[in-house]
Amino acid sequence: MSPRRRERRVIAVAGAAALVAVGLNLAFSAVAAHHRRKRRELPGFTAQVNLSAAEIKRLADRIITKSKNTYDSVAAVPLDKVSFSNVIAPLAELDALQFPLVQACVLPRMVSTSEDVRRASAEAQKRLDCHFLLCRCNAVTYFLFICLDVTRQREDVYRIIKAFMVKGERIDPEATRFVQCLVKEFERNGVKLTQTKRKEMDKLRSCIEELNLKYIQNMSDFTKFLVLTEDELAGMPIDFLKVQLRHRLARLLGYPNYSDFAIEPRMPKTSRKVLEFLEEMSEQLNDVANRELNILKELKMKEEGNAQFGMEDLLYYIKRAEEFKVDLDIGEIKQYFPASLVISGMLKMFQDLFALRFEEIKDADVWHDTVRVFSVWDASSSDLLGYFFLDIYARFVRVHASKGPSCRAIRATYSRFSGLRLEGDFAEIPSLLLENWCYESVSLKMMSGFHQVVQNSAYDVYVIELLSHAAYFSWKKRCLVDQIIHSSENVDIDDLIKDLHPKVMSGLPLLEGTSPASCFPRITIGYDAVCYSYIWSEVFAADLFVSKFKDDLLNQHAGLRFRNKVLAPGGSKDPLEIITNYLGREPSLQPFIQSRTRNSL
Repeated sequence: MSPRRRERRVIAVAGAAALVAVGLNLAFSAVAAHHRRKRRELPGFTAQVNLSAAEIKRLADRIITKSKNTYDSVAAVPLDKVSFSNVIAPLAELDALQFPLVQACVLPRMVSTSEDVRRASAEAQKRLDCHFLLCRCNAVTYFLFICLDVTRQREDVYRIIKAFMVKGERIDPEATRFVQCLVKEFERNGVKLTQTKRKEMDKLRSCIEELNLKYIQNMSDFTKFLVLTEDELAGMPIDFLKVQLRHRLARLLGYPNYSDFAIEPRMPKTSRKVLEFLEEMSEQLNDVANRELNILKELKMKEEGNAQFGMEDLLYYIKRAEEFKVDLDIGEIKQYFPASLVISGMLKMFQDLFALRFEEIKDADVWHDTVRVFSVWDASSSDLLGYFFLDIYARFVRVHASKGPSCRAIRATYSRFSGLRLEGDFAEIPSLLLENWCYESVSLKMMSGFHQVVQNSAYDVYVIELLSHAAYFSWKKRCLVDQIIHSSENVDIDDLIKDLHPKVMSGLPLLEGTSPASCFPRITIGYDAVCYSYIWSEVFAADLFVSKFKDDLLNQHAGLRFRNKVLAPGGSKDPLEIITNYLGREPSLQPFIQSRTRNSL
């Protein structure tokens, strides 16, 4: 994500945190720790966000011990005695218990001002990563979605859960989904493999993880670039030159390729669906993108003469085109949006829209003095719904809730489906939806000062899509490359990009003298076949906004329905089912297409 797009999303992300706190009541359990300073007690809130280094270490020990004991207990249940109460309920309760505890261990690594605490948190992260086998991701992703797929390679526990399924005990739909998710997580971790193949799987995963870490470290440390031919790379292992390890891992687990393995638990379900989605987007926006490219080329010609326009020019001339269109200095407009007014206006807007009442709590225990804590109340019933911690600086935004330790007390019955622990494509949609309020004059005036002297043209800068269609096609190209290399074998990346380039970026040459693959140096790191996800989520968010909010930005009826029908269920239902139920029809691409066409350069 570009710095400008990240800046544009600050308000929306903070707003999303406030909104998500409403319908996502997480289960929290007490964290045994001594208070280093007296803090104001929050009714119903028992988790801590400020542990010492020693407390983090002890808590990590407790987490690992508790999960092992629970799994041992479930594994010991006789096959003819399995029931919901002695198999599924203990695992669900463990999940609810561990969720806030793991957060307490991991959060300090990103926000603490103490080096000792950060070091202890990082060490706890490593230990928990080893314990939670599926959670092989960076700290931020881990903290957001915390899989808590505890020891999912334990064949003895898997056998007990399968025995429960065979028994056929009647349970509700959400419980059925929970059991199905458990089984799928075990199987995706190789529990059905032979010991020999499981060892091969572990070796492949370790190798992939090691290569990822080395590559990222090298990219971070090295500030120059080298253009090397295949001959010059002679002697390097073939797996270094071609993306094969992930395919081997996927096939070992019964999938045709890594892309299908990675996408199966997400909204599209298959790589074929993603490719169809990207192609349809390309067809519908191709003409607009080509018109924009011509505008950018003309700008370069005016400034640099008859020089060829290449990919390296794209972002610079997009910015230049925006400056010409609105003739406005971004720095000048910032004076109308001081942080205090933006936050107060934003919170008022969400209170009105979602039938809420926010109350700031002073003297609460926080990880930094600039962090603010709010309680969230239902405006109609005056029920306490939860709390959220608002951290607008470059640390983190975290949502907490007010309910007690029982996993049965949450809105989504199972902690496994609550909070932001959703399919990656679905989890991004609320914040992308809320971004739209940042481009409308009515809501902008609620979040700005001196708005009476701000002309309408001043707001145009927020309405313009900072990622233009031309840049979108550059990203779409990356998504296509990502999909193809993770769904096909023996792909020559240079030939692939040469083939795709004229199809998705007509008339835009590569930088002369460089390998096509060098333009996408990190394509296999981090994306892992899900590069499409952000654009996918944008499409759903655009449909939700245009269909339900565009004509009445503070429509409380639509806002309350969104809170109850989309946020409250969390991951307890299929995301497509949730969105379709709210819209009253299947989602459409057209609102996204129309908005990009309308806001073109």
